[in-house]
Amino acid sequence: MKNHYKILIDENLSDRLTPVLNDNFPGSSHIKSEHLMKNDDIIIWNWAKDKGYCILTKDWDFKFMSSTFGCPPKVIRLNCGNKTTNYIIDLLKQKVSIIQEFLADNDNCYMQIQ
Repeated sequence: MKNHYKILIDENLSDRLTPVLNDNFPGSSHIKSEHLMKNDDIIIWNWAKDKGYCILTKDWDFKFMSSTFGCPPKVIRLNCGNKTTNYIIDLLKQKVSIIQEFLADNDNCYMQIQ
């Protein structure tokens, strides 16, 4: 099942995740590619909302924003500590179907992956 959601990868994660996510979520991008590095979280939030992206982050601030503002955008927070990019790539590959289900669910705005 392909999903229409694209994923915006936050600056606290490697841009090497982009091609991995594009396999299942075409159009996904890293904030570096979108010239959003070093912007306040609210700028990134509004950009993702306007462009139809889900935010992938390790940042707790987006959890609070999701609780306050709801969605869009949806937020996926990785709660795995300081792991290698290869570890995160493997984790995301293992969780593709769960991510697709989350993105298709109109009721949930926030998901945490461990």
